[in-house]
Amino acid sequence: MTDTDRAERLSRELDAAFRNRADLYRLFYDTLATRLGTVEAEALMVEAVEQRGREVAASAFAGFGPNDARALGEAFLAVSPDGGRLYPTDVERDERSIAFKVHRCPLKDAWVEAGLDGEALATMCRIAGAFDRGLFEATGVRFANVTWVPGHGDGCCHIFLQDRDAGEGGGPAGRNQTRPEEAMNVRIAQEDLEKAACLALRRAVFIDEQGVAAALEIDGLDDESTHVLAASGGTPIGAARFRIVGDAVKIQRVCVSQDFRGHGVGAKIIGFIVEHARQNRLARFARLGAQTHALDFYRKLGFEVIGPEYLDAGIPHRDMQLAL
Repeated sequence: MTDTDRAERLSRELDAAFRNRADLYRLFYDTLATRLGTVEAEALMVEAVEQRGREVAASAFAGFGPNDARALGEAFLAVSPDGGRLYPTDVERDERSIAFKVHRCPLKDAWVEAGLDGEALATMCRIAGAFDRGLFEATGVRFANVTWVPGHGDGCCHIFLQDRDAGEGGGPAGRNQTRPEEAMNVRIAQEDLEKAACLALRRAVFIDEQGVAAALEIDGLDDESTHVLAASGGTPIGAARFRIVGDAVKIQRVCVSQDFRGHGVGAKIIGFIVEHARQNRLARFARLGAQTHALDFYRKLGFEVIGPEYLDAGIPHRDMQLAL
């Protein structure tokens, strides 16, 4: 057997091992769901898989700290199975962050071949994604992970890593030396790294801080939405998305990093979207679902309440509208 033949055989065996792992995930989940229900089954699977991620971090990435996001990401790529061929990935880098967009995953391939689709497939991807969360968060870096959901296309997960201090404003004391509103820039997120930064902010605010379920926050509409990023001194501090729905620009997922609230960031983001919509004649109205505690904030920006109170992800909301 030649070295080439041996390498090809080992590659096939490695792929089969990952598919076997996928089948074990699926069977464990099915057994737990039958006995305990789907919610408890997913929670237990996530807990176990995330713990395994932390164990791997302790043994393989113990030398990396909270401000080593770029180096950690490069080390992770360097040990990607089969030289990265099992998980073909697009990568974007800057000085203090790195983002991965995975195009193929042998686990997802195995689940699709087993007949999973829709929410069943999304559930398995969330469970598998817990490994990455356990691994990367164990080092202290800022982490966001968007796993596959219906409407996400043929790709797989997107991962974003950022230095911990970068998420807090940077500088020797972990804070910007200028006020954020003085150095703020609001723009359409064009590159994958910028879009990943938006998703990281949303995860921090909605999932980690407000307790919104990941399956509700990552709803499959991101690919058809335009994402807006606010940054101060190169640090992502706020985000939102919008899309055209009927006669309106629907504004969603408006969020500001906890460290930068009270500086007009949210107002700048809304103002940017409204002005962009007006200049490009996108629609007749701007509409949004406002959390009830933020109604006065949006009223000051010209929005009016147009509907009764309702719950979204368990949080009271009311719809609001602004004529464009």
